[in-house]
Amino acid sequence: MRPIIGDLLEEYREVVLPARGRARAALWFLAQLASLVKPWMWGVMIGLVFGIENLVSTVLAPLAEDTPALMLTLVTVVLGSWILVGFVTVRRTLRMRDAVLAGAVVAAISMTLFGIANFIRVTVFLDLIKDRSDWVGLLDRFQASGSRDLRSFVIAEYSRSIPLSIAVMACVGGAMGALGGIVGVTRRRASTA
Repeated sequence: MRPIIGDLLEEYREVVLPARGRARAALWFLAQLASLVKPWMWGVMIGLVFGIENLVSTVLAPLAEDTPALMLTLVTVVLGSWILVGFVTVRRTLRMRDAVLAGAVVAAISMTLFGIANFIRVTVFLDLIKDRSDWVGLLDRFQASGSRDLRSFVIAEYSRSIPLSIAVMACVGGAMGALGGIVGVTRRRASTA
């Protein structure tokens, strides 16, 4: 890894910086570093960051509402990161299927880790978050179910939804990887034309 980074620094200083200027050269360097990270590593990083953020925000403000602006920001960052993984992958391998696979892998891993963190959140902090306004539907289903234990009901509800949500997000990740791959291929063709 050190020789690769040393080569990147040398190319940055001698070729890219003089040709592109400081800001564009810095972006080039960051893109080169990002290309060294494997998709599963991106998935772990993204999943851990958002999973830990979810747990910390629950501890700090358990009844805080998920505002539309917050949700839009979260979705944009997550989907954007999956697109970026597809872009970086296709630039490295020159194969669209690798971009799609990378997007699916990063999505599946990141959503699995986020799902685990969310599962921990709803089981550990159930007494704190059960009064959230977005839990009204879940509490209505609990009342209608005839179940006597809210914790068991919540665990069962979340356990049933996790596999399907991971599969759906892997498909979405594959689509985002494809989108990133298309941008990467298009930019590559434009730069060589």
